[in-house]
Amino acid sequence: MAGPRGRALHTVGIDRHPHRQRRTRAVQVRVDDAGLARPRPGASLLVQQLRYIDAMKILLTDEPFDAAEALRIGLVNEVVPHAQLLERAEQLARHIVKMPPAAVRMMKEFVVRFGNLPTDQAWHVQNLINNLLIQVTTDGEEGRRAFNEKRPADFTGALRRRGEPWEEPSEEDSKRLDEAYRSGEF
Repeated sequence: MAGPRGRALHTVGIDRHPHRQRRTRAVQVRVDDAGLARPRPGASLLVQQLRYIDAMKILLTDEPFDAAEALRIGLVNEVVPHAQLLERAEQLARHIVKMPPAAVRMMKEFVVRFGNLPTDQAWHVQNLINNLLIQVTTDGEEGRRAFNEKRPADFTGALRRRGEPWEEPSEEDSKRLDEAYRSGEF
């Protein structure tokens, strides 16, 4: 998010060495290295975050740009007047805090660890994470109850209580399971 006076509340993933800054008219863009001879993490992250042509224009020309351009190219996700910047940031933070805490943590973890996976693999990982959240926390049940009762949800991230252990199978069931396992059916 950036204010039109050039103060950036948050720029996406390119603040690696804050002592080297390139100022624009509307936002501060912090990158490691403006050249390609020795690419640093800031330059490579900029190329990952933006379209190739926009990243190369920033890295090679060093031309200043305004908040509207930063929004257009995806460097910031929202532009608000500077006087409303803190208020809007707090509004977003309050919204995120109301979300299921375990799901927010897992989504952040998913994006950091698995964000570069091919789409089919990312779907599998996300499906596993969603199932884990549903099975391990009470937030899924709370969300359904809140929806049905037409009230705001109170997500806590609490872990489910463990139920009674599975009973041991009878001798007959054990034999059937062993036969099925040996037959290759399962």
